[in-house]
Amino acid sequence: MKAQTREEKAKIFDSLLLEHDKLSREVSLINSKFNLSVEDEKKIKELKREMDAIQRKAANLGSY
Repeated sequence: MKAQTREEKAKIFDSLLLEHDKLSREVSLINSKFNLSVEDEKKIKELKREMDAIQRKAANLGSY
């Protein structure tokens, strides 16, 4: 893997942050429902797993 410049890392980080925010808003929207269905709960878990993966990617940007 080639070394990334600070600018490249910043662009990747910004992209990850936007995706994380999008997923976070989706979780909030589902959570705002009065009665959550089993499917809602599954979707929330799935979205949170994706958010965790994004956070790991962002944290690893500094270790390349």
